[in-house]
Amino acid sequence: MTTTAPTIHDESRRVFLEPRWLISKPVDLVFLFGGVFVSLAMYAGWRLGYFSAEMIVLVWIFVFHGPHFWGQISRTYLDKTELARRGPELWRSLLLFVVGPVFVGVGLGLEAWTGRPDFWLLFNFLAGMWAYHHVVKQHFGFMALYRAKHREFDRAEMLFHRRYLIASLWIPLLIWLCTAALPGVPFAQWSTEWFGVNAMLRFSEAVGTYGPWGFVLLQAVYLLHLVRRVQRGRGINLPETLIVLASVGLHWTVVYHFVVASRTPGLAKFAAELGVMTALLTTYHNLQYHALLWYYNRAKYHVEGARERYGLAAIANKNLFVYLVLGVVYTCVTIGFQYYDIEFLKPGATDSAASRNLALLIAAAIWGWSFLHYWVDAKIWHVREDADLRRVLGFPDPPPAPPSDS
Repeated sequence: MTTTAPTIHDESRRVFLEPRWLISKPVDLVFLFGGVFVSLAMYAGWRLGYFSAEMIVLVWIFVFHGPHFWGQISRTYLDKTELARRGPELWRSLLLFVVGPVFVGVGLGLEAWTGRPDFWLLFNFLAGMWAYHHVVKQHFGFMALYRAKHREFDRAEMLFHRRYLIASLWIPLLIWLCTAALPGVPFAQWSTEWFGVNAMLRFSEAVGTYGPWGFVLLQAVYLLHLVRRVQRGRGINLPETLIVLASVGLHWTVVYHFVVASRTPGLAKFAAELGVMTALLTTYHNLQYHALLWYYNRAKYHVEGARERYGLAAIANKNLFVYLVLGVVYTCVTIGFQYYDIEFLKPGATDSAASRNLALLIAAAIWGWSFLHYWVDAKIWHVREDADLRRVLGFPDPPPAPPSDS
């Protein structure tokens, strides 16, 4: 009598695991992966001269970025159940609005004393780096969600994937910071004074030479890891790998353009280039976030009795039109404020030191909306620890933690 081998053994010999989508195959392909082509199209239009850098930034802020900030606000501060569970943490997070004005205020005081603007310039630099790292972490977050969806809970492999993705997304930016953008980096200005111009030039040349090779080597290690998975009969997690291809490919394409084409002569050009770079890179993340958040909204707030149970969150997320309109309104009265043609918001618009300092302090305060998003977002999407989030998103429960040796 012959028997047929169990299906699981046939499945284990496949190159790819059976895909398990976060939302659905069409939505995942269009938004969670295909959203990268929106960023690439904006990049191509900018390179070909169809869009100006200013147009890119304004479209990004008011159409994609600010509304995704609103989406997070609507599912936390407007949700009665989230406030009941996370209230103290959410209210403490509002202290982040104080960070920018205090940092810049101290910097302006030091500038008046020493004549050097280094400290408040450092704030702007660090704020920009946190914005970039937030996008990096969000790409890893989607990678982690797909691993959880496929019940891949191996901690060692997760750590490897995390380190690989974060390094792959940071290497091109570090190359840019240490080569083309070096004159605009506060740390570089101080280091030049300490170590000399020649030492900094040698450092910059070494990073420009060996940085790309380090990036290529990292990709080779990851590719080898995927090959080993197939050889061991585990198969490749296709959606997770698509996230890697999209995010790493986008970051290398956009950031390395500035490495090759940019010769940043000063701080103003550095800030402008970082702004358009951030817009091009973050648009993809914004589309991913909107897609996942609206899926969350439909599952949680579009049920009977949602208004009584969840409060304003159910009203704000009643339908996609209301969600998007409120997102634009939120943007106009928060982070969009700095893009209005208001004279006192322009640091160089007047010779008055008081007006210039006021503009810098207001700009630092506006960063609070971004800081709030970065901080809260890092707390609310942990499917492993959050049973309610797993229920809403339809995720399996993770395996129990191994018993402690103690």
